[in-house]
Amino acid sequence: MPLYIFENSKGDTREELVNSCIKSFKDGGETWERAPVQQVALVGTPLKPDDQAASIRKGYYQAECQGGSRFKSSYSKNQIKKIWGF
Repeated sequence: MPLYIFENSKGDTREELVNSCIKSFKDGGETWERAPVQQVALVGTPLKPDDQAASIRKGYYQAECQGGSRFKSSYSKNQIKKIWGF
């Protein structure tokens, strides 16, 4: 069961472990309404941006995939080999 924050009419808050379908409950004569869920930030390390050669390879590969066997490059074979590192 997830942990939710509930708020009463006085503005007091409390955390409760309840099913996700429960929107409110009564306790001690007070009605507690579930507060909006706060947005959670992504935790972790961002991906390192590609270097220029890798981005060229990705773009060239995508162009090859889109064109299929009809793909014609404006680069020479030697330029392509240099980009791919052959």
